Amino acid sequence: MCIDDFLLRTYCWVDDEIKGLKLRARGPDPTLRDSEVIAMELVGEWLGLDQDSQIFEFFRRYHLPEFPRLGEIHRTTFIRQAANLW
Repeated sequence: MCIDDFLLRTYCWVDDEIKGLKLRARGPDPTLRDSEVIAMELVGEWLGLDQDSQIFEFFRRYHLPEFPRLGEIHRTTFIRQAANLW
């Protein structure tokens, strides 16, 4: 299985699993969906990327077409969202 297929399957699985969960109590919707951030974190860890900044840079460099809104946010916003989902 190539990385693109693995990423797509992981994203679909995460998105299906968290649909019924209420992850946010208040505030505006984030630029990236929570399922996108969780899928990137999971796949990034599987690839051996240990830091959130490495995961952000990897997906921004190689998978921007799959996550176009990733180009609209700053690295610290991604890291903060990932930490809040933890």
